[in-house]
Amino acid sequence: MRVVLGVAVMVVMACTPDAPAAPNGGLKGPVSCTSDADCRPPPCGPCASGTVITQEMQTQECVTNECTGRYDDAGVFHDTPLAVMCSPSHVCTIR
Repeated sequence: MRVVLGVAVMVVMACTPDAPAAPNGGLKGPVSCTSDADCRPPPCGPCASGTVITQEMQTQECVTNECTGRYDDAGVFHDTPLAVMCSPSHVCTIR
């Protein structure tokens, strides 16, 4: 009797459909875009140029954004607000 019950439980579990995937990869997935206007800077950073912006970054709350400026590729600091762009692969990235 225990064997039959165990087999029945396994069959029911095997037939249970998976939960549908979250759109856009869930909170871990990148923010998709078609133009720079679709992208907004994450409220808490990160600040590194080329970083892909994820949904999770957009939902964070912080008192101040540490990204008051940025370093360019040559390592020179520029005291400008964080800029974002839509990359050629259509995901929002830090400029």
